[in-house]
Amino acid sequence: MLFAKINPVAEIPEMESPFQYDVKTADYLTAVASPYRLGSTEVNFSLIYGTATFDADGKMETFTRLLGGSITLTSPDIEEWGIDDSVILGTICEKVGTEAVEFIEGDPKNFNPF
Repeated sequence: MLFAKINPVAEIPEMESPFQYDVKTADYLTAVASPYRLGSTEVNFSLIYGTATFDADGKMETFTRLLGGSITLTSPDIEEWGIDDSVILGTICEKVGTEAVEFIEGDPKNFNPF
């Protein structure tokens, strides 16, 4: 699965009481086409924002989901997709207001995109 390290990070306020909240940050984003039909002119993506941990070799060990969302991209956005998923993930980042500063291939043991 491909993940984008994003900047700026997503900020998620979490209410502790009516008068106090904590802000969690999600510095990674991934997306899953749901569903993708070959030749479609419109594709809906489920977005998953979260944090990751890495082992000593830089391999992603875990991904903790903090926020979900969705976005629909149309022909102009998906026509350059091809087989390189970083192209579409970069486009998604732009559309939601952040930038992909790095792409990381990962298979975290606890990750379930659905």
